[in-house]
Parts: sequence; structure tokens; C-alpha cells
Amino acid sequence: MNWRPEIEDIKNVRTLALEQGGTKNVDRQHAKGRLTVRERIQFLLDPDTFQEVGPAAGASERDKNGQLISFTPAN
Repeated sequence: MNWRPEIEDIKNVRTLALEQGGTKNVDRQHAKGRLTVRERIQFLLDPDTFQEVGPAAGASERDKNGQLISFTPAN
């Protein structure tokens, strides 16, 4: 069995989750003088000391062929 499609799907979900709602939402946070959650964690902790658990946990929307359309992180 070839797991490549499943692995690519997980990578796509993770990428969407790490976008934190997209550049529009990140820019809105920055315009208010705020850091994003991940930026705050990065600021507080030493480099390479934090490992996020479950960044790809959440709800995904898929088309009729099962292709990923959008992803909403659980956090």
C-alpha cells in the first residue's frame, strides 16, 4: 500500500494550521500591536525548547472527491 497521499494530506493540514488563519488575520494582529500565539511562545522560550503537540488537530472541509478545501485548527 502506498501511503504517500495520506502523508501529503497530513502535510497540507499542518501547513494550513501553521498559517494561523492566513496573512490577513496575522496582519490584523500585528496592526493591533499584538503578536500571534506562536510568536509569543517563540518570544518567551529558548530556541528549540518547545515542541507543539497536535498542530494539525481540528476540522477539515473536503470536496466530494475528498480533497482538502479548508482547515480550522482546534486551538
